[in-house]
Amino acid sequence: MLHQPVASFEPHSPAMSDMAKGTASATPDTLSVPARHRVIREGEQPEHIHLLLSGMACRFRIQRDGTRQIIAFLFPGDFCDLQLFGTSEYAVSTLNVCKFTLFPRAQLATLAQQDTSLALALLRESAREMGMMREWLVTMGSGKAERQLAHLFCELHARLATCSEPGALTYSLPVTQADVADALGLSPVHVNRVLMLLRKRGLVSWSGGVLTLLDPAALESLAEFNSDYLPPKGRSAATRVALQNALARSHKGGAESDSAQPGPIGAEIVPQWAVPQRLVVRSDEDLEQEAS
Repeated sequence: MLHQPVASFEPHSPAMSDMAKGTASATPDTLSVPARHRVIREGEQPEHIHLLLSGMACRFRIQRDGTRQIIAFLFPGDFCDLQLFGTSEYAVSTLNVCKFTLFPRAQLATLAQQDTSLALALLRESAREMGMMREWLVTMGSGKAERQLAHLFCELHARLATCSEPGALTYSLPVTQADVADALGLSPVHVNRVLMLLRKRGLVSWSGGVLTLLDPAALESLAEFNSDYLPPKGRSAATRVALQNALARSHKGGAESDSAQPGPIGAEIVPQWAVPQRLVVRSDEDLEQEAS
């Protein structure tokens, strides 16, 4: 169940690093949102573009029959709603507690028309997002639930690995089987059945919010997985720099920005997703109670 947003603005959050505070001076608002709350509603015109700093979120649409179709999982470093014009074509909800940096949407739309480097950076980011959506369409079009689930696990692993220690294969994942069902267009019962098959084959273990890849090579083979469509590590840094520099130039009346490095909020976008060897496994019910 998704709830109304309960958000708190933290212009000078003590949890932000010194580098993050440097960014806050140019874009002062950070937004903290609890788990399982909507950040953006479909059809609305958000005032800001949201950059996910920590936590995990998803894009989705509610269909006429009331079912939810998840169209993307979002990780730290992702822009949740990189849409400068018109109304939002989808909704965005947090999966666990998330923190966002907010960029003024109307101002960036104006600057993008004046600043070629900013426009190109936003275009590259949008192209990468479209590439990921095309891969999802191809995978779902295969009609093989076992391959679909394997592909999703491979993608989650590849994306979480960029935020974890090298070689990590176990992750704390705030995703339920119902979320996976909504992402793959399957029923939760079907997802559970396919998950049992992957477990029996010794490919994955997923229980209590903890995902472990037991045989990554075999899982990738089953999924026919090729990570080339995924954004390279640090790809959002260039876009952040372009955003920050464009805002800085506008604040200085067109003067060049002093910073050419992606440092200001880089330290915030490195959560520890990998689970230590000793862990307490919690059930999905426990996670849902915490979320509520």
